Amino acid sequence: MIWQFMTGKKEQRQLQLIELLKEECYTVKELMGQLGVSRKTVLRDLTVLQEKGYAKKLTQWQLDWSNVTSFSELYRKILLENPTFKLFQQYLWSDGPQEIEYRKIKQLNNYLLIWNL
Repeated sequence: MIWQFMTGKKEQRQLQLIELLKEECYTVKELMGQLGVSRKTVLRDLTVLQEKGYAKKLTQWQLDWSNVTSFSELYRKILLENPTFKLFQQYLWSDGPQEIEYRKIKQLNNYLLIWNL
């Protein structure tokens, strides 16, 4: 998927976390094994997701369905928080701000060239 090239490692891990948590509950140790990252990294990402109301910890970590109506909505929210993905969306649908940030457009253009788009 193209979003994988657009998003940073942090967003990719968070998306992987919510994909895992969508089906079942996990301990931090289990998530470390699934993602292949350190305990600190998993806890940092889980804390961010918890602060946003996307995840919660009971005995194990799980998605917080009280703040999100569907998995796809949560996925979309995380993607749309990423500045590069926002710029890509604005570029494709021409709904960006009127003032142009040429540095960001140049960065996006480089991405599009890399992907042959």
